[in-house]
Amino acid sequence: MLAEEDGIESAEQEITLAIDLLSRDLGTIDELRAQLDAREREIDEARREASRAKAQLLAMVSHELRTPLNAMLGYASMLSHGVGGALSPEQQHKAERIEANGRELLGVIEQMLELAALDAGAMTVELQDLDLGATVRDAIRSLEPSSSRPDLRVELVIDATVPRLRTDPAKLAKVVRCLVGNALKFTREGEVRVDVRRVLHGASIAVRDTGIGIAPEEQSRVFDPFHQVDGSPTRTVGGTGLGLASARRLARLLGGDITLESALGEGSTFVVWLPDDEARG
Repeated sequence: MLAEEDGIESAEQEITLAIDLLSRDLGTIDELRAQLDAREREIDEARREASRAKAQLLAMVSHELRTPLNAMLGYASMLSHGVGGALSPEQQHKAERIEANGRELLGVIEQMLELAALDAGAMTVELQDLDLGATVRDAIRSLEPSSSRPDLRVELVIDATVPRLRTDPAKLAKVVRCLVGNALKFTREGEVRVDVRRVLHGASIAVRDTGIGIAPEEQSRVFDPFHQVDGSPTRTVGGTGLGLASARRLARLLGGDITLESALGEGSTFVVWLPDDEARG
């Protein structure tokens, strides 16, 4: 009987010891979890701070570049318009090329400033009630000099049921010009088709092309700033890799998004989704 009681008491002591050890282990786990959570918060804050610093640096450098460039463009324009005296045909051509290339560089700087503002959360939205089809049509028309090619057909299809939306027309036009401009750039021949349709809780703008397409391993990176699908020094298509990055950020600023479907050698489809008032909340 005594031996049995001693056995029970010993078992109780072992159980108590095990519970104590388990409690200490659980306390250690909780402490480790708390330390990991604190470290994750520190890393997130450091990442946000780095992003803010990058945006500020990009904005500062872009501003310092834009100021003298605007002055150069002004002088080039004065020369080409004969303000300093008549120019020979060769001089006129060179002055016009200086102005054209300067404006192209200014466009790159403006894209950098826009991207910096988007990343810093410093860009606001001005909502207006608009005719989505007309807005898309006007944006495409602004690209007519580069879209008027005998070997390329540009088609716009607007569904009659497309609703009027409240969104920022200027920012939406930038998104459309970027996507259609990219499609024109990477499609030597064939078709660029833009479909504007009603979808659940909003509308969509699909830009389809029959161009070179994008490899699967590149598709997750095409919206990264400065990323080039063809990053080789011998690439035949120019660009900074800022357009799609800004376009997706603008679409998300408007409450929507941009998705991509593509196959190498078969073309690409970029789809912009825009919310209606109900979806925007």
